[in-house]
Amino acid sequence: MLIDKNQNTPVLMASRAERFTEFALEHLTTGLAKDGQPYSYIDDRNNLIAHSLQSKWLKHWLRKAAHTKGDILRNDDLKEVIENIFAHAAVDEKRLEIHLRVGFTIDGDVELDCGNENLDRILFKDGKAILTKSGSKTLFSRPESMLPLPKPAPKGDWKLLLPFLNMVEDEQFLSMALMTFDMTHPRGTCAFPVTVVLGPQGGGKSQLCRVVFRPFVDNNAADIQLLPNNIKDMVISARSQFMLIYDNVRELSPKQSDDLCVMATGGSISSRKLFTDLEEVMLPVHAPVVLNSIHNVVKEPDLASRCVTLHLLPLEPSQRREESEMKRDLSTKLGVIFKGLLDLCASGLQIEDSVEVLYPERLMNFSRWLAALEPAMGLPAGRLQKAYSDNLCGATLETVQDNALAITVLNFAKALPANKWSGTSTQLLAQLNKIAPPQTIHRQSEWPQSPISLSKRLKLVAPMLQSQGVEIDFSHGTQRQVEVAYPPPKTAKRLDGLDGPVEITESNVTQLSLAACGPTDK
Repeated sequence: MLIDKNQNTPVLMASRAERFTEFALEHLTTGLAKDGQPYSYIDDRNNLIAHSLQSKWLKHWLRKAAHTKGDILRNDDLKEVIENIFAHAAVDEKRLEIHLRVGFTIDGDVELDCGNENLDRILFKDGKAILTKSGSKTLFSRPESMLPLPKPAPKGDWKLLLPFLNMVEDEQFLSMALMTFDMTHPRGTCAFPVTVVLGPQGGGKSQLCRVVFRPFVDNNAADIQLLPNNIKDMVISARSQFMLIYDNVRELSPKQSDDLCVMATGGSISSRKLFTDLEEVMLPVHAPVVLNSIHNVVKEPDLASRCVTLHLLPLEPSQRREESEMKRDLSTKLGVIFKGLLDLCASGLQIEDSVEVLYPERLMNFSRWLAALEPAMGLPAGRLQKAYSDNLCGATLETVQDNALAITVLNFAKALPANKWSGTSTQLLAQLNKIAPPQTIHRQSEWPQSPISLSKRLKLVAPMLQSQGVEIDFSHGTQRQVEVAYPPPKTAKRLDGLDGPVEITESNVTQLSLAACGPTDK
């Protein structure tokens, strides 16, 4: 407290915390993200980075500012300053559009955060990938675990990555499509396919995830992790990682499969702000996910329809390399490969909204991306799209084979003399009981024990059976009827540059799946 000599009255001096709160509010723009978390950023000529009010960056910035003014902010002062800034942000209620790794500019163009110290961005505009060093107003967050993406070379060649992808050609191309799709689509704007990497022991599954997917799409110190049981743990990881990679997944429970479906297509979960609070906060659930496993862990048809499965080929002992050696070999090509991927991204984005989709699938935005990439990769129209459709069909066939009722209905439908059968649920259950393995029909968890149970289970397996050409129809008249049909396979549209029409049947899908997998653990 000081005494004003003219008025002879005490003058209250602002405390250290009050002075630096005022300083911070003069230099920082603050606001709340969609999830209600407070952020701040400095609006200068550089590319903008939004920092959480609890981040180390803000604490360091405040302490550095105090030091330049010949002062020191103690922990109590620092805590009070941050609480004051948060109070101002809460009162102002300014909403900030904050992105992680991939975001939209004010003009609607896609921008990729390089994650380096120079705050560089890659702007995709008019079919070009433009390195932007300053002036971007897109707000990106920078979690502490984020690492920089490769520095793009002047000229690119994505084909240099192919020798590092130990899989058949169609799946190599699908790998490129998955990476570029993730690099160009911000969260909350699309459904992300779940990438499932399958391969024998020692086949290089973890290396592929760690050496290829992680550095090109979302380089992060978190690397690859074990799959958690709780979706909230996945949401926490997704706050610091744009792409989640889970290693050596042994099995997926129905609950985990449902969680992965939500993570792929987007959703939210509610949580209390504090244990003693009644107020809820909504946490977004959306991120690209990669799983790797020795055997196929996707058993639920709903998840299978959202997956792209990559089968690694068996490696001879002489072909195996240490991860460090693979990294050294790839490091000399990182910049050229990354520039090649960026060029694919730019070309795909330029025509994504105008391409014709020949093979529409459930994840329509990914089907459209494949159609946009085909000319950029020099492939005939429909090549990538059909590879994706076949991949889905092969993956769904595996889920059918793992489901006792579904595989029995499939075998029943194939044996129909007129490709169609109609009757009651009671009659159908009697027919299925005749051809099902005896040990199966007595297992209540695997087999319906009543006509009502059969009707309910048929509705659940109908989508996966439809992917294999089996049509299930329920009619409601005086007596409920079930119709099972197995019509002849349809002929798909002719693909430019390919000979003749392509017939999609179970046999060629199975052959494709086996050719892609090589020897498996089935």
